[in-house]
Amino acid sequence: MRQILKWIIYPSILTFLISSNHGFAAISAIDIVKKVKSTYQQFKTISVEFEQKSEWKLAGTSHSITGKMQIKDEVKFRIEMPDLVTVSDGTNIWNYSKSTNQVIINYVKKSDTDQLPSKLLLQYSERYHAKLIGEEKLNQTDCYVLELTSKTGNDYIQQMKIWIAKKNWFTQKVEQIDIHGNKKIFTMNVINTDIPIDDSVFTYVTPEGVEEIDMRRK
Repeated sequence: MRQILKWIIYPSILTFLISSNHGFAAISAIDIVKKVKSTYQQFKTISVEFEQKSEWKLAGTSHSITGKMQIKDEVKFRIEMPDLVTVSDGTNIWNYSKSTNQVIINYVKKSDTDQLPSKLLLQYSERYHAKLIGEEKLNQTDCYVLELTSKTGNDYIQQMKIWIAKKNWFTQKVEQIDIHGNKKIFTMNVINTDIPIDDSVFTYVTPEGVEEIDMRRK
C-alpha cells in the first residue's frame, strides 16, 4: 500500500531450509516484494490481530502484548493495544496513551509514522536492502524469509526479518532490531480482508477527563 503501508504490519530462531524443490533461483527478494505489494493493494480494508513481543538488550527483559489493526483505503488506520490507541483518517493522527492520560493530535505528514504497526504488513522502504535468506514453516505455513538492512546505517530500525506466506503473499511475522540492539517481534495471528469498516472507526473522539495536546496549532 502506497503511503501508510510502505508496512506495513506483525519460530524464534531461523531455520534455513534450502531444498531442490524450492531453490532461490526461482524467485528473488524483489519478486517477493512486488507480489506482496500487489496483494495488499487490491484490498479496500484489512483487519489484523497481532502479538507484539519487545526484548530489551541491556535490561535482558521482554514483554508481550496483543493488539488489533484496521486499515481502509490505504491511508486510514486504527491500532489498538492495551495502553495505546493510534488512529488516523489519512490527514490527522491521534495517539492516546492510557498511562499518561493524554491524546496527542498531529498531521500525518508531520508525524513520525515509521514505527507504526500499520506498516508491518508491507515494511519495504527504499532505505533498506532486501535479501531472500531462506524458507521456513511458520505455524504450518510455508514462508519465504526476507532480511532487510539499512542502506545508510542511520535508520532507527537497523535490520528486519520478514516472513511472507507462499500461499497468499501475506506478511506473517516481522522482527525488527533497532539502533540500540533492542528487538520487536510482531506476529500476525488473524488477517481478514475486505470486511465492512465504518469511516467513524478512523476518527478519535477524546474521552472526558483525558488531556488533549493539539500539535497542529503549533
